[in-house]
Amino acid sequence: MHILLARSFKQTFLDEMNALGYDVVVDTDSFDWHDVQVTIGWKKEWEAPLFSKDSQLKWVHSISAGVDTLPLSEFASRGILVSNASGIHSESISDHVVGVLYMYTRQLFAATLQQETHQWGLDDAVFKPLSELTVTIVGTGNIGTTLAHRLVPLGVTVFGINRSGHAKEPFHETFSLDQLHEVGRKSDIVINILPLTRQTTRLYDQAFFATLQKHAAFINVGRGESVDEQALSEALTTEQFAFASIDVATTEPLPPDHFLWSTKHLMITPHISGYTPHFETKFMEIFLPNLREFTASRTLVRNQVDLEQGY
Repeated sequence: MHILLARSFKQTFLDEMNALGYDVVVDTDSFDWHDVQVTIGWKKEWEAPLFSKDSQLKWVHSISAGVDTLPLSEFASRGILVSNASGIHSESISDHVVGVLYMYTRQLFAATLQQETHQWGLDDAVFKPLSELTVTIVGTGNIGTTLAHRLVPLGVTVFGINRSGHAKEPFHETFSLDQLHEVGRKSDIVINILPLTRQTTRLYDQAFFATLQKHAAFINVGRGESVDEQALSEALTTEQFAFASIDVATTEPLPPDHFLWSTKHLMITPHISGYTPHFETKFMEIFLPNLREFTASRTLVRNQVDLEQGY
């Protein structure tokens, strides 16, 4: 039985897989594709051999929390289990968002831009304490909840949005996704953490940005395709709202001539919010218990993806 890796891992983790009876291979090795039962990660070029009629593939474990780039419908039709790395990046993404909040509320982004042109003073700047903000987190899963736990002790009023609007700690109030525009109108900052699905593609469009208050900010650490980037650029350029920060884009890397680079009031980071020095350890804390259960019962104990919902 083979576990096929899309990236390398420390030998200690490979040894634990070997101890459960698996040979660990990478696609540059010489091996029989028929013997691959599990993959860590996925590559487009694996589809032909692993979707062949004699394939023994049973389980794909995604290296990321998002699985929107995977052929989920094909996995579903073949009865292949899919799990993800949700939870690994909760702390690092929360740190990133808190940093962005301070960049905006303390006008650090504006000061950085002025430094480049040797300008002193921020005479028209508005400084607003975090304790006076209402922040809406769209997505109340692992990342959204971790972020809310960071913000509540700072005195922030934190709203949450999820599919059904079900209550969840520590959010002060929660709303359903179809109330997004209504909640956006009364928010100082809206933060997107949603996975990409049919329902969330271009969720943030011209109509949404029109609901934001003039002083409001929008932060995207979810998926680039959830945002109509042209609408975002136009709304910022015409100062319909005050500030946006995106860590993801529809096209990555963002081309040097892309219009977003020159959009006013926009801070761009190169998909770094999830970076953590402890990735492998956290990843294996999810994968190895799943592998033990899969070996024993062909089921998973955590992070199994609903292939119909897409997350």
